[in-house]
Amino acid sequence: FIILSITPASCTSAGTNSALSIEHQAEKPKSWIIEYGVSGGFAGIRRQLIINSNGHLTATDQKLKKNVDHQISQKQLAEIANILSHHNFSLDKGKASKLFNRCADCFVYTLNLTADGSKGKITVNDLSLQESKYIALIKLLSTMLDQALKD
Repeated sequence: FIILSITPASCTSAGTNSALSIEHQAEKPKSWIIEYGVSGGFAGIRRQLIINSNGHLTATDQKLKKNVDHQISQKQLAEIANILSHHNFSLDKGKASKLFNRCADCFVYTLNLTADGSKGKITVNDLSLQESKYIALIKLLSTMLDQALKD
């Protein structure tokens, strides 16, 4: 009985990852743009980071009215491309965690990705971030955003 109940779940799970997503996972996207936003918290921050596959970065703190443009390092660019090669963002149509509405003063993290013509959106908050498969990318982008706005 256990084997039978696991097998259909495995098939169902594999069925949601189409052949397109498997191909997409096997290679790095050639052209991409990431729009990352973080907002909320007790202080009510509103920050945005836009990075493209050429390495151009734009960081904005809307509350402080600060804008920064620069080129990211090849190491950072390679790290982002590597993370992108492991996910098919187009399959995630802005799903929010079931805990999404239960978080007062949490930060909300939004990723909009356009990669090789496919688009996807991911929204998580402090509670749902830990269960998100995009945690590595969100942490990397948060660090890059903080560094860019400190300079």
